[in-house]
Formats: sequence, C-alpha cells, structure tokens
Amino acid sequence: MNLHWIKGLVLWYMHRGARIRKYVEQNRRNQERIRRQDSVVVVFFASNVSMWRYQRLYEEMQKYPRFKPYIVISPLNAYSKEQKRECVKDLRHFFESRGIHYIDYDTNRMKGYDVKNLLKPDLLFYPQPYYTVMCKEHRYYQFNDSLLAYYPYGVSLRRERFCYDEDFHNRAWRRYYENEFTREDARLMSTVGDVNVVIVGHPTADEFLVHRKDVWKVQEKRKKRLVWAPHFTINGDGWSQNTCFLWMADFMLDLAQKYRDQIQLAFKPHPRLLSELYKNVDWGREKADAYYKKWKEMPNTQIECGEYMDLFMSSDAMIHDSGSFAAEYMYTGNPVMYVSKDMSHLYDVANGLGKIVYDAHYIADDIEKIERFVLDVLIAGDDPLKDARKSVISFLTPSNGKTVAENTMNDLLKEL
Repeated sequence: MNLHWIKGLVLWYMHRGARIRKYVEQNRRNQERIRRQDSVVVVFFASNVSMWRYQRLYEEMQKYPRFKPYIVISPLNAYSKEQKRECVKDLRHFFESRGIHYIDYDTNRMKGYDVKNLLKPDLLFYPQPYYTVMCKEHRYYQFNDSLLAYYPYGVSLRRERFCYDEDFHNRAWRRYYENEFTREDARLMSTVGDVNVVIVGHPTADEFLVHRKDVWKVQEKRKKRLVWAPHFTINGDGWSQNTCFLWMADFMLDLAQKYRDQIQLAFKPHPRLLSELYKNVDWGREKADAYYKKWKEMPNTQIECGEYMDLFMSSDAMIHDSGSFAAEYMYTGNPVMYVSKDMSHLYDVANGLGKIVYDAHYIADDIEKIERFVLDVLIAGDDPLKDARKSVISFLTPSNGKTVAENTMNDLLKEL
C-alpha cells in the first residue's frame, strides 16, 4: 500500500476525530445554556407529508409552556420547481386542515425561511440526516449554536455505514431510535458510537395504532385492496434491490385491468420517483405524467402521493420495494410482498430486525410470482406467513406503555 496514501488516511481520521470532539463540546455547551433559559425555541422541518414524523411530538410539546415549537416547511432540494410547489401546497393543506400554524416556504423565489436569524432556534428536528436534501437556508452545518435531533423517517433495517455514520449522525445531540437493534447498529457503525442515541420507539407507531379512516375509491362492490409502493431508485447505482419499477410499471396497470372485478389498486410512489422518471432517458416528463394520470383515471385504481397511514390500514395487502415500508406495513397485519432481483443483497446488509422483517414477506423476482401472490394470497386468502408478521410488531412498538412522543418529550424534559 502506498505510504503517501496511508499518511493521508491517518490525517483524515485525525481531522475527523478532532471535528467529532468539537461537536461533542458544542452540544455540551449548548445544552447547558438552554438549561438556564426561560424558554426553548424548537424547529421542526417538514419536507413532505409522507415523511412528516413529528406531528405527535409537536402536539405533545405544546403542553409545556417553556417549549416554543415552530413547524417550518422546507421541500426536498431534489424536487423540480413544479414538485416543490405541489409539495408545499400539500403541506399547507395538511397543517391548515388541522388548524396548525406553520412557517411557509417562498415558492416564488424558491427560498426557505431564514430560521437561523429570525427564530434563533435552540433545538432543530430534521426529516433526514443528509444535508444535500435541504435547501441551503436550512442545512444543519450552519446551526452551531443549536442542538440537532432526528427521528429516522423509516424504520432502520440496514446495517450500513451511511445509515449511521454520516456527519449529521455524529454531530447530532440526539438520535431518537426505535429499538435495541438500531442502538447496537449505531454503536458498531457510528464514529461516536451510541452516545447520542435514545430509544423511544418509531414515530409511525403513534400514527398507525390509532383509528384510521377509509380513503379508497368507492366501488360498486367491496374488492380486495392492493397497494403498490415502488421506490425511487430506478437506475441501479448499487441499489439493485430497488430497481423494480421499470420492469413492473406496465404489468401493474395490466394487473389492475385483468382483475378489475376482484381487486382495486393504489399506486403509492416514493415522493422522488416522479423527478427520477423525468430525468430517465426512456421516460421523460410527458410519459411519466401520462402514466401517473392513468392511475388516477382507471375506475379501480388511484394514486396516493401524500399521507399513507389511512391507505395502509384500510388495505388488504401490499407489494413494494421500499426499506421503510417493509417494517411499517407490519402494523396492518396484512400480507405483504417484497419485489427484488437480488434479495441476497438485502439480507447481507440487514440488521437483526431487518432479517426478521424480510422473513415475514412474500418474495418475488418476476411478474409470475407477483400475479401468484395476488391470486393465492390476496384473493384466495392462503396466507402462511400470517403468524410471522404478528411477531414483528412487538419490535416496532414502545415497550413501556407510553407513546413515542411521550418518551421523546420525557427525555427532552429531563435533559433540557
């Protein structure tokens, strides 16, 4: 191995270690300062409705006068201007329909609210740990005088370094994780280990384990309800397990047409799928828009791009290739299929919970297996994995009888 390369690597690790120690000291100073204050200004960033995880915590925090919570709309940076406007529109409707005050995003100038100077936040909750997903006004590295916190928007099933060892993970004051599986992964994969990890449960538990409403398109008779939730990673690039949309797209519409008297299908794409299709040389804007439109117009199909808890809880089954949905759909108790051309890769990078979750899935790598799932499991009701799914739920709910929001708030009250 080249000596110059080794020296460079050693210097890089030394620099990183110094940076991490600086973060730890910053968090300690900020925490001590906040403890002496009469009030605590808290910012929750909302990037889109389907990734919004802080509703229950925001409501819980409002019970304590010392905390001053603000919701700030901040659409994902990867969106096109049109998508950003649509995303902001959906978020406005979501909060306004619940009578919740929010701070808006400027869709004319495509500019985020000046949180740093106008709110001077003490604590910020982010939707994702990757700084490039946020607009420049809201990227975490400029908030040195604030504490950073985070709920993973999806249940963690992968033991890979990017899930636990990004700069944000090590810089954050708090990572609120769902169970001991993720604590162990953080201990092994993060530069700072699990020193900033607190187990509270996953926030989707607070949403799924309440009464939900029926959001499915009305039919002349009750049909079996199937959700299809494709991921946005359609071009490979090391994500071979999530490159199923392109070969499934036409088949899923054909399936809805073929069994139109027995099933109805809801298309629940990842929020970024449309922008990825716009960029794809074989699709582009016109074809992608026409495809999405067809899902809206067929009598037994619909498209759902926003909140999905109601959709899941009033469904009968799901087909997907999304890591976050793999665990979340278990709350329904319904059969679920994972579509992958390379399931071995998923098992190779899975943590302890991931292996348990994938074992509770039906698996398909071609359209014949997908159709067999629809006929045998969804329509006929032959469901041998029913008990396996029940065992997963115990790992996804808080064990102390409190909600995830209550557990989080208790930690904030204790530490701040």
